[in-house]
Formats: sequence, C-alpha cells, structure tokens
Amino acid sequence: EHDVVWETQTRTDVLTSLTGDVATGEITFTSDIVEGELEKAQGCIRSWLTEDKRFVTHSSPVDNGGKYAVTHYNALTSSNGYSLVECVLETGRKNQIRVHMADLGHPVVGDSKYGSKEDSMRRLGLHAYMLCFTHPVTGKRMRFETPVPACFEKCLNEK
Repeated sequence: EHDVVWETQTRTDVLTSLTGDVATGEITFTSDIVEGELEKAQGCIRSWLTEDKRFVTHSSPVDNGGKYAVTHYNALTSSNGYSLVECVLETGRKNQIRVHMADLGHPVVGDSKYGSKEDSMRRLGLHAYMLCFTHPVTGKRMRFETPVPACFEKCLNEK
C-alpha cells in the first residue's frame, strides 16, 4: 500500500487547471459507481502505473519507470453502500480509473480484478459521459456527451 497524493479541488478548479489540455488535447469525464462512501469527497490521485505479465496494472507513488497518471475526482452522491464519482482524467492510461479508485479503497463496482466484491449491475461501473478532443483533420474542437446509465441510478436508489 502507498499514500495517495490528495489535493482538494472543485470541478471548476480542475477545469481551470486543465485549460491547456481542454483547449488543445483530449480530456475525458467519467461517471463511475464505486463501493462505499469516499472519505474525502474531492481530490486528485497522482501515481505511476505499470503492468505486470498477467496484465494487472499496479500503482506506485514514486517514479518506478511506469507511466505518470493523474485522476481528479468528485463524489457526487452516496447511497446504499455505493458512491457516484465524477472523474476527470488529466492523463489517459490503461485501467487508470480502476487502479486509482482501488488505491482509495473504493474499487469500481463489478471490477473483481481490482478488488470489487460487488457485481450488482452485472457490468463495470465505468461510464465516459463526456469526451473532448481536437479533430485531427479539421482542427475543430469536438465534444460528445451521453447521460449516466439507468443502471447506475438504480444501483444508488434500490435497496
């Protein structure tokens, strides 16, 4: 286990700090269902991610030769032993959200690979609700949004 670097920020602060990425690069916003209620409602997780021979991604608080990963998160609501968490990816690493939420002790629902004991939705509790990027040919900023899946709401609202 290792310590997670915490920075309390609001969504506006995160977006302001990512202005360069939002204006020119790719940014992903996700709504995720995780187990339990987060101890800190907002924060930032920074670590280096490496993948082993079994294709399991591991997180380190120090540079171990892995890929640097940054996830900003904000717990939107909690109910029935679950939390709906908005994540903003400053980097887009393989399994980044899955590993970072597990680092917090709140694995993504349905993600037995990274410690989840729950599979009430019969799917991973990951959902990219907004993708923003610059079109590679036209140079135009593109933005795509989709609502949170009904099964996420059902998970939070049903006993």
